[in-house]
Amino acid sequence: MLNSGQNSSASSRMLVPMSRIAEVIAITKAVAESTTVEPPDSGAYVGPLVNKQQWNKIQGIFRKGIEEGATLVTGGPGKPAGLEKGNYVKPTIFAYVNNDMIIAREEIFGPGLVILGYDDSRTRS
Repeated sequence: MLNSGQNSSASSRMLVPMSRIAEVIAITKAVAESTTVEPPDSGAYVGPLVNKQQWNKIQGIFRKGIEEGATLVTGGPGKPAGLEKGNYVKPTIFAYVNNDMIIAREEIFGPGLVILGYDDSRTRS
């Protein structure tokens, strides 16, 4: 979520053994839901995206993740409550994502994370 996720070193995918996926979902959900999203002058951890074009792109990726059957853990499309003006994105976590989904193949470049579970060297949903 660093730099509102608009960072070339920010990871938007997490590979997790299926035997621990429930634990990881709980941890990432708690972190995302405790992440403060507010205007930059507030000292919040997550501020607005750089522009409306990037906001629209991320919203489309989030909607596509839902359409393709990823489990929305927290966040999702739309703006955080109370931040209707500006390019704010809810910190978002998707789980049970597979490599066939656009949300697994596209870089989010916003405050979002997809969790891909695996049993061996192959990921699965």
